[in-house]
Amino acid sequence: MLTLAVGIAVVLFGRGGDDHTAERRDAVSAYIVKVNTTQQTLIVELERVSTAYRKLELKGDPTPAELARVDGVERTLTKLRSRFAALNVPVEARKLHAELLQVVDLQTALAREMAGMVRYLPFQARENRKLVAATPRATTTS
Repeated sequence: MLTLAVGIAVVLFGRGGDDHTAERRDAVSAYIVKVNTTQQTLIVELERVSTAYRKLELKGDPTPAELARVDGVERTLTKLRSRFAALNVPVEARKLHAELLQVVDLQTALAREMAGMVRYLPFQARENRKLVAATPRATTTS
């Protein structure tokens, strides 16, 4: 995603130009470096996000460790978004910045949904088993 941003910046601002163009290009480039650096400061936590999803098994009741991993995903993404939002953004990178924040917001919403599924699916499975067990009795007494 960020490689694409660098490519866009090069296309938008060209390779040459006056000092103002070079200054704008340098500002966008510095912003992209700040985004990358910000992401790298959370690399261990972001790797835990990937691990949480890889280890997710929606079989039976979630373990406390599984719940902690899933809950940690949203916290990590919220922290990342907060740090991205605090960056100084040059005018030329505002749209890119808004889209970056939107991507992180969508990832955070997905993390919230996943955490809800981890908690809800075992409950739903138990209720379905109760329904299946009750169904033969209901049909024989009708």
